[in-house]
Amino acid sequence: MIIINIKINNINHDNKYYIIIMTMDWILKSIRIIWNYNSNTATATCLTSTFRISLMLIIFCISVSANTEMNLAAEVSGYTYYGDVVPVKYFVQSGLSHINFTIRISRNKQECPYYTSTILIQHAGLPLVYQTENTFPSNFITTDPTFILEMNPDVQISFTVVRPLPGNWFIIAYDDYISNEIKQKGIDSKNCYYSIMSRVSLGDLVNATHIDYGTVQTHTIGSSGKMFSFKLPQSTYGFDIVITKCVPQACNVTVSYLPSLQNSIQLEYCQDVKNCSMHVQSPNVDDIQLIEIQYIGLKGSQQVTFSVVVHGCVHWKSSTVSQCKTLSLLDRMHVPETYNIYFGYISSNTFAFNKLNLTMAPLVVVPFLIEDPLDIGGTLKFRLQIVKYIYGLSTYMHLCGGLIFNHLPSFNGSFDLCTSLPFVINRTVTGVNFSQIVQYVPYPRAGTWHVVLQTQCFEQGTDKSVVCPPNVTAEISLEIQPCLDNGCSSKGQCKLIGQGSHRIVLTACKCDADYQGYACTDPIKAQSVLIQLVAALLLTLSNLFFLPAIIIALKRRFILEACVYTYTMFFSTFYHACDGDRLALYRLCIASYEVLQASDFFGSYCSIWYTLIAMAQIRFLRLAHVLQTIGAFFIFVGVVYDRRSVCMIIVPLLCGIVLIGVSWGIKMYKRKKLYPSWKRYAFFLLPGCVLAATGGSVFIFLETTENYKYLHSFWHVCVALCICFLLPPHPPKKVVHSGQQDLVESEPPNNTTSFDVPQLSECLPTNDSPQAADSSHITDSPRTTDSPRTTDSPCTTDSPRTTSSSLESMHNSDQ
Repeated sequence: MIIINIKINNINHDNKYYIIIMTMDWILKSIRIIWNYNSNTATATCLTSTFRISLMLIIFCISVSANTEMNLAAEVSGYTYYGDVVPVKYFVQSGLSHINFTIRISRNKQECPYYTSTILIQHAGLPLVYQTENTFPSNFITTDPTFILEMNPDVQISFTVVRPLPGNWFIIAYDDYISNEIKQKGIDSKNCYYSIMSRVSLGDLVNATHIDYGTVQTHTIGSSGKMFSFKLPQSTYGFDIVITKCVPQACNVTVSYLPSLQNSIQLEYCQDVKNCSMHVQSPNVDDIQLIEIQYIGLKGSQQVTFSVVVHGCVHWKSSTVSQCKTLSLLDRMHVPETYNIYFGYISSNTFAFNKLNLTMAPLVVVPFLIEDPLDIGGTLKFRLQIVKYIYGLSTYMHLCGGLIFNHLPSFNGSFDLCTSLPFVINRTVTGVNFSQIVQYVPYPRAGTWHVVLQTQCFEQGTDKSVVCPPNVTAEISLEIQPCLDNGCSSKGQCKLIGQGSHRIVLTACKCDADYQGYACTDPIKAQSVLIQLVAALLLTLSNLFFLPAIIIALKRRFILEACVYTYTMFFSTFYHACDGDRLALYRLCIASYEVLQASDFFGSYCSIWYTLIAMAQIRFLRLAHVLQTIGAFFIFVGVVYDRRSVCMIIVPLLCGIVLIGVSWGIKMYKRKKLYPSWKRYAFFLLPGCVLAATGGSVFIFLETTENYKYLHSFWHVCVALCICFLLPPHPPKKVVHSGQQDLVESEPPNNTTSFDVPQLSECLPTNDSPQAADSSHITDSPRTTDSPRTTDSPCTTDSPRTTSSSLESMHNSDQ
């Protein structure tokens, strides 16, 4: 659903765009005067108005878009999996002072229910939705959304984020209520839908002086303070702001570190000292760093000399002894036509992740980059396997590590990775039979990530640290994959989805059998195997009730109708064998799901249409065949366009009822009596209509996700049995052509076989007959009672019309 709602309020006369609008308006008025001189007045007025409105819209969009980003309204619905939400994103550049979010939830009608909506806002990645505490398995590294809001419809909120992180910000919304009703489209009178409209107003850039780390800076600082910005290398795990000199007196300033989102502002007082410093741990390496130095004296200013000293890991090829060593940034390889992206090193036309020596330093760091939009919609998989370990019986190795986003932990003398990370690998290694470690990150955030590993060796039975054996080698693999290992734990379907106005591509698991969770691993509400088998058997075997209808149609020589019923029974059976909220183990798909579904719907609607045409008893078979064919064509178009619309049932039904009314009305008018007989109304048509109405009402109004397997099976039974009652006892009488004559040929009913019915060929005149010269003698001559009869001729009736009438009365005796 897309909603565009633009409203231009009063334009400020002091605005520079007002002058442009007024100038262009004067030009347009001049053009209109010239145009009216030689053209039509109405055309000139329309053209001028169009130009004026277009110009105002362009100027409005230019003035608004300079500081504001807006997104088209996105639909809000209940959450069952990530395909139910429509993410929107906003780009925030680095160094902004603030941004302002404005969010509104709307409903299309006031009488729609008042559901509470949850809004999740996340920086650099898609927000994670927690349905239960078991939504994500234990080896998943998850992050809570940056902001979580709960809103009611027709409410608008605004809030400000100070020092926002740079990059894309993502917003999703979903209703806390999930409807379990299954209704045909067009039945819901309220037709309620909810939407979220969002806007982000961007603040100004922070007024800061750019400096380079590692260089000595001298600046005059006043009482209002001065801000400085700088960028850090990716391997930084901390830095110091060192003030070395203040002039003309001892330092009397404060030093402030302003991180993004102002989570932990650091403040250091440098008062009555010649020099001082402030240490910052684990800065965000993807963001611009901001510091502020402010003079706190009574008056005047100071000239302050300072520098930024960076602490970081050294490159693994460096001979410098360091506690931490880092490898080069990993290369990436995207596999065509799949969502898989692998990280490694490209060398000599090969792509591989070289085996990693864990003992090159106490701490080993491997950086890699997650990109937006290619990577953020999948799952990041990290695998670690020890492949070489030379050890003694008296020692063992303790391995810790994990994945860290956009910063490095502060590697000081007392740092222990095993206790510092919330999601950490913590294993004891005693040999190469060490089992592999696997971790996952759902919807990883865009930016710099690090694999950080720490090794420590100890003596057996003690906690005494010893030197680790050389060349302890590990094999590491990193990849972006759809869902969980390209699947959903065999309990769901992994879907590739493109959502929102920005076409954000992501993968999500749509779980079967009421399993939940990111990878369908949460069995809290899962269906039992028995329930799944009962549903499969009911929905498939209930189609066998079409067999009586097929047999009756064949016996009564409705061959085409019998073929349609057979087609419907076949595809309905295998569609429901493939469909259903069941595990793949209990589903059978002989073709693609879309093909089976379209075939089932097409057969069902054709069964309704062909039965109604048969009930109409149209005597002109060519007309009946044309109606059947045209109806099938339109049904096919409707199935392709919107197969779940209630119009797919109502339109063929109404058209068929009109045909039946016209056909039966003509018959009753000609015969001057009820058609068909009251017995057929009482014992066949009434029960058939009751079955059809009951099944249709259940199908359209009463089905829910819980009772679907029962009520939809009941619908199959009702539709199949009502055909047995509604199908006429025999096809309509045929109109055959003999020369220029049209005679009615009918099949004798079962209860008239004892009568000696003459063959029509014996009643037809030959070429030698006098009547052959005047064909109107047969078709138009009135019935006379005085005409002579002969007993030698098998045609003992008064006229061919009389023969036709007597046969027609016998054939209708069973109706």
